Amino acid sequence: MALARLLLAGAFLLSMPGALHAKEKERNPWLLTVSSNHGSWTSDKFSADGSQSVGFLQLAYDLETMGASVSTTYASASYKAAGADGRFDINTFADTDISTFYMAKLGDLTLRGGVDLRVPTGKSAYTNEQISRIMIDKVSQEIMLLNTYGGGLNVVPHFVAVYSMKGFTVGAAGRYEFTGDYDPATESANDQFNPGDRLTALVTGAWAITDGDAVMFTASYLSLGNDKQDGKDVFRQGDTYSGDARYIRKWGEAVNTVLGVTYKNQGINQALTSESYLQSEVSNSNNNSLEAYINGQYRYSKSLLLRVLAGMKAIGANGYAEADPLYDAGLDKKYAEAGATWYFTDDMYATAQLRYTNINNKKDALAEADTVYEVINADLALVYGF
Repeated sequence: MALARLLLAGAFLLSMPGALHAKEKERNPWLLTVSSNHGSWTSDKFSADGSQSVGFLQLAYDLETMGASVSTTYASASYKAAGADGRFDINTFADTDISTFYMAKLGDLTLRGGVDLRVPTGKSAYTNEQISRIMIDKVSQEIMLLNTYGGGLNVVPHFVAVYSMKGFTVGAAGRYEFTGDYDPATESANDQFNPGDRLTALVTGAWAITDGDAVMFTASYLSLGNDKQDGKDVFRQGDTYSGDARYIRKWGEAVNTVLGVTYKNQGINQALTSESYLQSEVSNSNNNSLEAYINGQYRYSKSLLLRVLAGMKAIGANGYAEADPLYDAGLDKKYAEAGATWYFTDDMYATAQLRYTNINNKKDALAEADTVYEVINADLALVYGF
């Protein structure tokens, strides 16, 4: 049952903003996290290449029943997209996240809720020249850690409920993001943009079959409201449904493995017609995806933990015909990662990892030929509790 609870808690924490670099529970109330990621990529076509470096800093205060954190990110990127007339360069802070929570236990039921803020400290407005050089192909989401660097003031209430029984844990989580508006283009007037509010709902269950075996299933739903330009509806993104299944195996005291499969399906968008009202697309311009991965951990010693990860992801073609300008042929992705965690004391540890990714982006309206991207990512992080 402890294994099931741990898995379920991890799923919910990862669904909350700012939780990516936080530990589930700390002996000390203060937690400082400093991390960095550097990625670089090349392609075999169009001389497309680039790099991105991201630094992350978070200070969290956690009393177990209540807490708060402040997170900031700095990014530096330089790349040339296929078909662009020059390089896109940026050096900027991203928006700042302020997270809060309060937690209560009622017997076997755990409740957690809070309100987060995303404060617009990043870059959200670009010149026309910069906009013409931004990578708009969806492959950018697989290549770069960050694709947007700023927006408006967002307010995000969230709630989690977890109920534990003998050998089984089930729960539900929800968050609603009230999105603020911002100016996306410095050289255009009357273009204030307000992305649609975001509703995320998640249900999950973890079952500890034996002391060493567990399974976990998660289903999530994402719905976005209407995007507005200068106060008028201009677009609505289709709802997204996803499902994730994992099998966790503990091989003695030193080795753990996780085998997982994730499927995502996105519905039809609504776009602005010539008569200035939203109408569903003729076909679905969004892609569905299927991903499978295996993750292994080996506790080499009390102070050293080794990790390996390998996986494959297939993003299928969207619903448009090949000759249509909205056609997206999808891509195939393979990746492998190795990493380690060093525990210096009970209150301080460091992580390092290296990942190689190979992406075959298929020929479509935004790519004149099949293009292979090779991506290298390196991560370093230091976590200190006090």
